[in-house]
Amino acid sequence: SYTRPSISRSLSDFAVVGSDFHFGCHDPKAIEIFLETIDELKPSTIILNGDTMDMLAISKYPKDIKHNWSLLTERGHYHQFLEDLVSVAGGAKIYETTSNHSGSSVQGRWRRYLSDRIGELASLPEISDFLSYENVFMGEYKDQIEHVDYVDLNGLIVTHGTTVRAVGGASCLSEVEKWGSSILHGHTHRIGSSCKRIPAIGKRSEGQLFGFEGGCLCSLDAAYGVAMNWNQGFNIVGLGGDTFSMEQVMIVDGKANISTLGKTLFA
Repeated sequence: SYTRPSISRSLSDFAVVGSDFHFGCHDPKAIEIFLETIDELKPSTIILNGDTMDMLAISKYPKDIKHNWSLLTERGHYHQFLEDLVSVAGGAKIYETTSNHSGSSVQGRWRRYLSDRIGELASLPEISDFLSYENVFMGEYKDQIEHVDYVDLNGLIVTHGTTVRAVGGASCLSEVEKWGSSILHGHTHRIGSSCKRIPAIGKRSEGQLFGFEGGCLCSLDAAYGVAMNWNQGFNIVGLGGDTFSMEQVMIVDGKANISTLGKTLFA
């Protein structure tokens, strides 16, 4: 006869992860839904998963003569967002990951720009520290937000990512295979998922790897493309015991049905 297995329970905690804000090209409605979710859910962890500032003014992409791109304007939008975020975070731990637009990584626009402009001066600690991303752009918020390469959420590695494939789900599978870990990444501006079973053999135990593309919180009508294949959204990661769950929140026309909250938010 069938015997039901016993079940133990623990209360879940949450992490909310948003990426690709691209301040200067951001979408206020999408960001408001992100902030409202944090305000209501009160997660323990918040991750800004890269490309917070766009830094288009110092990119090598062609500019539109009708726009005046400004790092000062971008930073102003970024700081207003950080002020709003801290006000609703309820003391949550906040991280920002390095990425190809914002941050302090070697792939980031700011570091590449400095490398082109100041060269050998960057070897002087007093110069490199003074002009660091944290000092120049995070400013007064650098003590409230930890700048990191990645965050480990019970085995789910949250990182901005570098891989771009043609369709949603393919990029995160590539990241999973590259790192041999479950991955949540941004960069593609798409929502997608994939998974991979690692069968037990020899001394190796059974395993499951999961990959997620986190969507974006920027405008879908960015200045450097037309009819981009992007999806707005963010992610709610459930954290209980030593595992995780995932809700990929989809934002369409300023609306998001959020199962974790049990409601739909409109902006």
